[in-house]
Amino acid sequence: MLFRSSWSAFQGFGEMSQDAKSSDPLPQIKDFNNPSMSVLLDYHQELIKLPVCRQLKDLRTSFIKDKKTIIITAPVLSLPKELEKEFTIIDIPMPKSSELAEIFRQVLSGKNIDCSDKQAEVFGRSATGLTAEEARLAYNRTALDENALSKLDTSLVIEEKRRLIETD
Repeated sequence: MLFRSSWSAFQGFGEMSQDAKSSDPLPQIKDFNNPSMSVLLDYHQELIKLPVCRQLKDLRTSFIKDKKTIIITAPVLSLPKELEKEFTIIDIPMPKSSELAEIFRQVLSGKNIDCSDKQAEVFGRSATGLTAEEARLAYNRTALDENALSKLDTSLVIEEKRRLIETD
């Protein structure tokens, strides 16, 4: 049986964690009795620390033997050189315009606003290049402006894209 868990610096492993705000999830994962898959949210920021890097290298063999998998989520991943060949990196593609159109529909539906197929298509295309969460934020902002929705005015979405690019 595969044991699944997720960890964040804020909540640790949640209810199952003895120390809910433990800053180091690796010893806890090592102590799991069953094969496991653990998602470490925003743990990429820890990878630059020498002790964490060493600990991952030391635990790698036992994790493989014990069928323990760690998934580290990150908006941008920069692994130290000594870890690059030790781990598999999976780059998840950005959402397609059709997926963004569906997110647009969901946002409007949650606000009890009707949405035409044309609106969803136009706003889906306008958010291309954004993550699902970034698009959701832009769509929520757009939903506040009924005029923008009725005129298919995507300027607020484009403005949000520009703002996000500038902050990167």
